Amino acid sequence: MVSPLQVIDRFGNVLWENRHPNSCFSNQPVALTCQKETIDTVIELSKLLNPEIVSLNENGFDHLNGHVKVEVKASMFDGKTLATMTGKGGASCIAYKATLSDINSITKVVCGFPLDCSIEDIKETIRQLTSDGKELMSYNTKQRCGITHEPASGIDVFPAAPLHSY
Repeated sequence: MVSPLQVIDRFGNVLWENRHPNSCFSNQPVALTCQKETIDTVIELSKLLNPEIVSLNENGFDHLNGHVKVEVKASMFDGKTLATMTGKGGASCIAYKATLSDINSITKVVCGFPLDCSIEDIKETIRQLTSDGKELMSYNTKQRCGITHEPASGIDVFPAAPLHSY
């Protein structure tokens, strides 16, 4: 599903903001498929959508009133899809670099965790760990930051998880 979040002019002024992005009235399906949700399905759909998303982010599109710059952000996925898209199937937290001890620390939970785990960070970690020919899964979970495979997504994924701070 795609839901526009806001329209901003070239000066950074918000011209319009979607106050109900989770509403069925503001969402449009990107692809409909009738099959079991598996890693292979998510990877297949990501390969289909990633080039278009990257192109929109880089080039925008032309409209009657001029050129429209686009920033596509992915969110609102369930845990299984998030793990596949990010490659962090063994992570304590998919969107953060938090460890298991971090998420069990009341002090750190009260402060909240930053969105600090980008797709590029994940790919770089994989490159560093496998540069000597060693298999990714030969490292322990902490060493590989919970990464279990290459990310299926070519763009950063922002989960809408509300309970990372209180």
